[in-house]
Amino acid sequence: MKGLYFTGEFNPPTVAHIELANYVRKYLDYDKVVFVPSKSKYIQGLENNAITFPAEERYMMLRRISISRPWMDISDVEIHSEDQPQAYHFLRQMKERGYDLKLLIGSDCLKDLEHDFSFINEIFEEFGIVVMTRNHQDVKALIDKNEFLKRNEKAITIVQTPDRYQDISSSKVRELAHRMREEVRELRSILPDELEALEEFIYQK
Repeated sequence: MKGLYFTGEFNPPTVAHIELANYVRKYLDYDKVVFVPSKSKYIQGLENNAITFPAEERYMMLRRISISRPWMDISDVEIHSEDQPQAYHFLRQMKERGYDLKLLIGSDCLKDLEHDFSFINEIFEEFGIVVMTRNHQDVKALIDKNEFLKRNEKAITIVQTPDRYQDISSSKVRELAHRMREEVRELRSILPDELEALEEFIYQK
């Protein structure tokens, strides 16, 4: 069974995570995308991560999304492990179970690939990496400018993704959520307590 290994914060999952992963899967004619949310402690304190959903909650979000999407598999291997599991070890384990997986990343992660992934050379050699374009980046140019990536170019598959999902990100969701909280606080400060129904009307679906 061919598929993609997609690890990340998913804090929270967005339509870009889901639709782009599915777009790449169909483009390559693969069967599955395995989503692997990371531990909370690895994302707390990062820039613009003032809102951090607990690992189990991010896992359950993905599980709920996957119910109507049989091409999605959700793994809790990272959030339940004592140490941060290595992508390479997981890929090897999945291979033993009959999965033929490649690592899926966004082009915005390319520059950190050499240092952020342990056993990255083994991943290149044994599995390969699929890069989906993010933020309208020129992936080929990024590879050409980086000696490490250029050396492993044959193991990199580039998939140009639709423009409508290029700029959607979890950080934008967190920004909007933070802004909405501030708006709610301001709204409450200028309304009498008896007018809670007005607040509910404004923020209803």
